[in-house]
Amino acid sequence: MKAKVTCPNGHRFHVDASHLGKTTRCPQEGCGIEFVLEADPDSPVAEDAGGQQAPAAQPAAAPPTMPIPMSPQVAAVDSGETRKGMALGAMVCGIIGILGCFPIGIAGLILGIVAVSRVSRKPAEYGGRGMAIAGICTGGASILLVIPMIMMASILLPSLARARELSKRAVCAANLRGIGQAMRVYANDFNEEYPPNFKTLLKSGIVTKKMFVCPSSTVDVIGVGKDLEACYAYIKGQGEWNNPSNVLVYEKADHHGGEGGNVLFCNGTVEFIKPYSRIEELARETKERMKHAKRPSTP
Repeated sequence: MKAKVTCPNGHRFHVDASHLGKTTRCPQEGCGIEFVLEADPDSPVAEDAGGQQAPAAQPAAAPPTMPIPMSPQVAAVDSGETRKGMALGAMVCGIIGILGCFPIGIAGLILGIVAVSRVSRKPAEYGGRGMAIAGICTGGASILLVIPMIMMASILLPSLARARELSKRAVCAANLRGIGQAMRVYANDFNEEYPPNFKTLLKSGIVTKKMFVCPSSTVDVIGVGKDLEACYAYIKGQGEWNNPSNVLVYEKADHHGGEGGNVLFCNGTVEFIKPYSRIEELARETKERMKHAKRPSTP
């Protein structure tokens, strides 16, 4: 059955009566306005297959029947389906976000907002409002969860870095303490004199290369093998008779973030001294005392 309809812009055409009450666009070129199909008050209804016409009188000049393209909204209503892809994507992204992937959660929040907006504007074409709202909720929850985590990380990371540095200082101090003990063992065998250099001490077998590596430096065991004083500086020419407060071994300046360094004294004690300029001052004082020091004569 055919029915005559008129768009809001005055263009008249015929459509199948089964489409009445549905939304479409005007097929007239240059118009395309969207409106609900309603039969004109004076519209006669004719049978498709040449049967008897309805009692309504035919107007003298009826406009020709024009094929009307079905709009996406009418097609969606006819098929009983709506487009839910974005809403589904929003929900999936929100769930992934709340499980720990924060950037995907933000995407789910944005997709959910857009999907809800489309459903509100075109409910006949788009669906999945519930899934879109779920995407908004889970995406928002992922943001709320990650904010405390970021705050905790900003508090804990400096503490962890500080604890790691203190651990490196302790290992470095243990290295110097071991070197000091090895120096004394060497001095017992060589007339109370400390070795002329680290290489001689290493050859004695009392220490290992690893003891000459400060964990706070960029030098590894291979680098120390090429230069045993890559991490620690050794003030040579001393022995058991020297002033116990003399500096024997001290760290290089680029360790521990330049905050200071460990120092091994002739009495075997190890101390972390800061700032580093104080270590340099102690080393100069030690060298100055060595100029005037005399080894006591042995009976």
